[in-house]
Amino acid sequence: MAAARLVDSDGVRVALVRRFDRVRDLVTGAERRIFFVSPATLMTIAPRESGEHAETEIADVIRQRSADSAADLEELWRLSPAFDVNPFHDRAR
Repeated sequence: MAAARLVDSDGVRVALVRRFDRVRDLVTGAERRIFFVSPATLMTIAPRESGEHAETEIADVIRQRSADSAADLEELWRLSPAFDVNPFHDRAR
């Protein structure tokens, strides 16, 4: 789970969540971005045409295209519960 905390910003409570796609370089101390591709991009699914897709479909594409499928599949299953929260607030589940 990502590190997070609530802070006050001009009287409004705001959640600050550590980004998953950043890492600090141990030598330079600089922050750098970790390459990230969404499952829709990986599966060449157009926005708003995604429909319903199972984690097993994503896993199949990872096995076909990843340079390190074992590590990427482990990460998929680790992150999978986070995607059970409805990321599409305009669609009912």
